[in-house]
Amino acid sequence: MIRLCLCILLLYIPLNLVWGQDIQYGLKFHSYEVEKEKRTGLNLTPGKAFSFPDGFTMSFDINFNSDWVHPFGSVFRIVTEERQHIDFMLSEIENTGETMVSFISSSNGILFKQAFGDETDYDRFIPVQIQIDIRRGIVRAAVGNKQFSQQTASLESFRKSHILFGKSNYPRFQTTDVPSFILRDIKIQDAAGKPMYEWTLSRHAAAGVYDELKKHFAQCEKP
Repeated sequence: MIRLCLCILLLYIPLNLVWGQDIQYGLKFHSYEVEKEKRTGLNLTPGKAFSFPDGFTMSFDINFNSDWVHPFGSVFRIVTEERQHIDFMLSEIENTGETMVSFISSSNGILFKQAFGDETDYDRFIPVQIQIDIRRGIVRAAVGNKQFSQQTASLESFRKSHILFGKSNYPRFQTTDVPSFILRDIKIQDAAGKPMYEWTLSRHAAAGVYDELKKHFAQCEKP
């Protein structure tokens, strides 16, 4: 009877503890704390480009590290086969210690920039969204509660897009400048709002991760 009671108790305690935990998940990106060869990259299109006839919306949650030493680099880059691109970048504001978040277009330069450095901005997940509306020629984006909309020329080439987070080996768009962040819940919708892909980033395969809707493989380097 004593042994039976002990077994029941040992089974109950771990289950109770796990049930009560706030389980965290996501992909952590190695940054300047490691050599360039060991920094993290996530390529959503290791094969052919995505097809977005009328445009798309991409959203995700991101967590920036308050202990970073070099708040600089590429969070993601959307690249077309005609060498057009839209980048989400972080850079340090000189002589202030603050960080700037920017969306930069190859055809229009800086689309949006915003100082980022309030204590509440760090060590928590912040929603980010970018929408490329090809029919209307508009780029819309949001970082937390900051939103912007910009009329943008030459969006037609984004009908065929490659999307890369962090370190990139894409020809002519290579970068090893990667800020320190955790990424999760990447979602892509078509122009009508229909879900296309979703990478939760809570589980992985040997060299990457499959999306939850179509099992589309995203390749990850040095996760």
